[in-house]
Amino acid sequence: MLRMMTIRDFRNTPNKLWRSLRTDKAVVLSVNGTPKALILDVENGDLEAVVTLVRQIRAKEALMRLRAQAAESGADQLSDADIDAEITSARRARRRR
Repeated sequence: MLRMMTIRDFRNTPNKLWRSLRTDKAVVLSVNGTPKALILDVENGDLEAVVTLVRQIRAKEALMRLRAQAAESGADQLSDADIDAEITSARRARRRR
């Protein structure tokens, strides 16, 4: 379970955040009980690795959402010919504009 900290606690006692990061490696900042931000410990100052990892996770989440939407709409059942026809139609519409 992630440790939660309110924005007010962070503002009033920032050292509590740094102590929590040392032990928990992640802290969730909340506003009125709603999570708003995740603060991660950056080990060895390797910020690029952490940023890359977060971007990869967000990309995977976006792909999962797109696949779920395709399954809901039935688009995941389209044949290659149907997909090619849709692409051709979209390209024609774009040229007309």
